[in-house]
Amino acid sequence: MTTAFYLSVRRHTGRLLQGALALLLLVALTCNFAHTTRAKNRRGARAESTSTVFINNASISVADAPASNNPPGIGSPYPSTITVASIGTSITNLKVKLMGVNHPFPPDMDILLVGPGGQSFILQSDAGGNTAAVNRTYTFDDAAPAQLSSSGGLPNNTSVRPANHQGNDNANDVFPAPAPGGVYANPGPQSSGSATLNGTFGGTDPNGEWSLYVTDDDFLDSGNISGGWSIDITATQPVTYPLSRVSDYDGDNKTDAAVVRNAGNGSANWYINGTTSGFSAVGWGVIATDSFVPQDYDGDGRTDVAVWRRTEGTWYILQSQSGTLRVVNFGANGDNPMIVDDYDGDGKADPAVVRDSGGLKTWYYLGSTSGFSFRQWGLSTDTLAPGDYDGDGKADFAVRRSDVPTTGAATFYISGSTPGFRSAAWGNSADMLAPGDYDGDGKTDLAVAHVYPSGTDLFWYVQLSGGGIIENARWGITGDLIAQGDYDGDNKTDITVWRPSTGFFYSRLTAGGNIFTPWGQNGDYPPANSFAH
Repeated sequence: MTTAFYLSVRRHTGRLLQGALALLLLVALTCNFAHTTRAKNRRGARAESTSTVFINNASISVADAPASNNPPGIGSPYPSTITVASIGTSITNLKVKLMGVNHPFPPDMDILLVGPGGQSFILQSDAGGNTAAVNRTYTFDDAAPAQLSSSGGLPNNTSVRPANHQGNDNANDVFPAPAPGGVYANPGPQSSGSATLNGTFGGTDPNGEWSLYVTDDDFLDSGNISGGWSIDITATQPVTYPLSRVSDYDGDNKTDAAVVRNAGNGSANWYINGTTSGFSAVGWGVIATDSFVPQDYDGDGRTDVAVWRRTEGTWYILQSQSGTLRVVNFGANGDNPMIVDDYDGDGKADPAVVRDSGGLKTWYYLGSTSGFSFRQWGLSTDTLAPGDYDGDGKADFAVRRSDVPTTGAATFYISGSTPGFRSAAWGNSADMLAPGDYDGDGKTDLAVAHVYPSGTDLFWYVQLSGGGIIENARWGITGDLIAQGDYDGDNKTDITVWRPSTGFFYSRLTAGGNIFTPWGQNGDYPPANSFAH
């Protein structure tokens, strides 16, 4: 048994973030395609660094500079672009290949690479000497043994480090608009090796449009890059975890039995029975003013003990990774924080609230990568139904609406980040919502628990995203609290309730069989219920 510990929540009087800030582009070109060294990661797998090659094999012609050399001759197209998408969020290594370089006098060619974030880097300037380049193919790689030489001709079928040499005219390099920066020092830091591809682009987000600007800075001749170019990006995906993993405080891929109890003085004590770590107790929050919003806010695979204080609009998060307190001012009294999820797909839960105003719902979230955003979705009378229904690792905006008042029939309206809008009729307006991933495919399934007027038993109806249906799963009784989660670690949500009268978690396992876990007492609250609506 681990030692119980107590942490008190300090009060914070920060004010509400009131202002509203302004709200996968994938360009598909026949000459622009990608090759990756591994299959795409599904949500739920621990991602590793991935090397992906994106290619634009369209030729780039380079016009001769006028006699005045001002402005230089520019390539066509200018720039040549490659669109990168869905390969990770942080570059760890970058290589660029030129395919089929031709020029009677290579030092005339200057080549600038610009990333999606606006970072720019000269790959080549005043290199190759007096030897004509004929169908030269080479790769710029920080790890290459030699730097691109200012003499002796351009290399072929090998890798070199980038270089920005001093030209005979001692002039700076000029890249006309729309290239950023305009004028670049010649020689630049690449000439000494102090500037590198990874030093410029490492750690940045690779997704978006990459641009290659090619110019000719002297008159008399012109050239081309007949085979186009490619970019080889190694990037890390954020570590993401199954949608079924809720209330996993010890990071072993199983939902833990946990309850919150009034300590008697108005403060909240969390009692956690970790399936691996055992018992722990955490004093966190105030019963009268706080909503319990446990989620993985620091991306370490463990649920963080967290509350949202509605009287202040403040989040108090005990980060499991560091054991430190994180305080976030976000929201206002009257908001609903029960939509916490990962809205920007970086593997970390984002503080989020929904505000009802003028008959509509507005969703506000503070993305740990994307920053503050908002989206209007749903009517004030709708029920919140957040989840990742399209399986792209980002939470979708979703509500359940009663469409037929006489029968109570309901429809889900979902705005997904990948396929866009969809609607699905499922259940009725009196049902409790129990979203989860019941088939383990990385997508939130439509799930409701229904109490028939003539009885006391709960009947669960789950529409699996794969097309199947779990219907008439009789589990629980009136008065039970929904506490769905993955209690056996198979990456599938298990139908689960917590019964106040007995203090038991009752789990109907997706894989078959049942788990009954005694934990808590009447008057407690299971924070896993935060994931029900």
